[in-house]
Amino acid sequence: MLSKPPLRKKPTEIIKSIPEFDKKESLFLKQRGGEMDSVHKERHERYTIPDVEKFLKFQREHGSMQGKVYSVHTHIDYEPIPGYGDIHGFFQTIINNNYTSMVVSQIDSRYKAEAGRCHVAITKETKQLLSGLNTQEQKNAFLNKLRTKLSEIDNNSKNDSDEMRLHFFYNYCKDTLKLRFKFKALPGYRFNKNGLYFEKI
Repeated sequence: MLSKPPLRKKPTEIIKSIPEFDKKESLFLKQRGGEMDSVHKERHERYTIPDVEKFLKFQREHGSMQGKVYSVHTHIDYEPIPGYGDIHGFFQTIINNNYTSMVVSQIDSRYKAEAGRCHVAITKETKQLLSGLNTQEQKNAFLNKLRTKLSEIDNNSKNDSDEMRLHFFYNYCKDTLKLRFKFKALPGYRFNKNGLYFEKI
């Protein structure tokens, strides 16, 4: 009798299996229909440093899955909106690795739970923004210009409240970069549209 294949672990199980998942951010890559692989080298409270070798290994194994590989990373006790560095890194993978989406998971450290996920995806309009980037020089120029613009947004909004800064950046990603956002609350939580975060019910 043929043995059944092992059950695939759910993303929440994999996230919670990482030591101190509720204290330090984690970074993963995932193939649609497959399990997530951790690809962080260093983990900190507000950022991760990727393991380049693990990243490239995953790329070699799943690089042909165009549009079906995406990144997942966690935010501990703060909004699941990607940060400035996250968005710049996302566009690097869009341009160089054909990624089309990313996920940010908000972790509730008080209850040691995954509160919800923010799914970010490119649209036809995003593709149009990138359609003229045919050479590596053009790609690098776009990424440098994007980094400069993100830095300007960050510097120009330093005197605004945290909520105003978050909404301005969120709207820039939607209206200028033409990214699509979808928020999915997990059991026991709901999405707060004004604060752009998941809260306990």
